[in-house]
Amino acid sequence: MGARGVVATQMQVTSALLRRQNLRLLHFIALTIVCLTATDYLLAAQTPVDSVMSTLDDLVRSGKVLYIGASNFSGWQLMKSQAAADRYGYAKYVAHQVYYSLIGRDYEWELMPLGLDQGIGAVVWSPLGWGRLTGRVRRDRPTPTRRLKETSQFAPPVDDTRLHRVIDALDEVAAETGKNIPQIALNWVLQRPAVATVLIGARNEEQLRDNLGAID
Repeated sequence: MGARGVVATQMQVTSALLRRQNLRLLHFIALTIVCLTATDYLLAAQTPVDSVMSTLDDLVRSGKVLYIGASNFSGWQLMKSQAAADRYGYAKYVAHQVYYSLIGRDYEWELMPLGLDQGIGAVVWSPLGWGRLTGRVRRDRPTPTRRLKETSQFAPPVDDTRLHRVIDALDEVAAETGKNIPQIALNWVLQRPAVATVLIGARNEEQLRDNLGAID
């Protein structure tokens, strides 16, 4: 659950995220995890990181939140926050939502080593590379779905030559294992260091069951 743009003061965070009456109406005792997005961090640039971490720590200590996480942070943002938590004994980030896939591996350069060092598990979004590793994208074929075509401008960039080289390799593994391309791609991500879980975008039960085949 994101805390978009509400980190300037403790009052703002608490009132926007965790009003007790709202939790009671939803029959919640506590939120499992609250993730602060990189956008929140930038909006809070005028608020000292010590204050941000202090507020999040208050939410954990009060029992309203069990854990805190980050989403799409850069390495310096994440480490600066962890250092402040270390300095004052505050709760630290335990999860980080990141983009990571066979065709998007920037996470490995800085954030993966940081995660291993700090005990921060990666919660990977778009592990199928914005739908490019579903098995429907092929060399010399038009974009297979309207959604992929219409949203491609927002997708993490990837060179077509590299994309098709990865798909060719996945085809080889699929022939050897009997698994399909998305299952192999998801399994690869799940086996990577520091990865805790993946967020999948299944649109129906069939897709969900197929994706779950990645862990068989």
